[in-house]
Amino acid sequence: AFLAALHRLCLDLFYTHGGASCIDIAARQSALRSGAAGLADCAAAIAIDARHQAFSAQLPERSDALWDALSQMDAAARFALFAHCVGLTVDAVFKHYDRKSRAPAHADRIADAIGLDMRAAGWKPTAEGYFARITKAQILDAVREAKGDDAAERLAALKKPEMAAAAEELLAASS
Repeated sequence: AFLAALHRLCLDLFYTHGGASCIDIAARQSALRSGAAGLADCAAAIAIDARHQAFSAQLPERSDALWDALSQMDAAARFALFAHCVGLTVDAVFKHYDRKSRAPAHADRIADAIGLDMRAAGWKPTAEGYFARITKAQILDAVREAKGDDAAERLAALKKPEMAAAAEELLAASS
């Protein structure tokens, strides 16, 4: 089952025209470029791209040779490739139109499990690139987490554009 799932993921994420598989799993790559401004240029995104290119170079050019190539990999290489493929599909970007989604809460659990620290990875939240894209409550939560209750309370009465700008300024001072 693991090899079959890995095969399907690789077909979707490494090959333009997929390939033959009876596994009904679809992997959609969630590019960092479509998220908050600046994510595509951070060190983590660059490392992900480099890792993808390295895996791509190890895989056969033709998708019909993929199964055999995966079968011949050692277990550690297959596990690393599987983790990379699953990682490419993580989409933790808040979507205004999908307010009932539980994806952000699940993303937080994954981030906690792997010890993700976006600031340490080189990303900085900005008003335009991040705070304007989330709700006022989420802005206040972010400020509360970084600066405490008092800082969040000082922003609570602001209109969203002013709140986003103030949050950027407050969190920039945390760098």
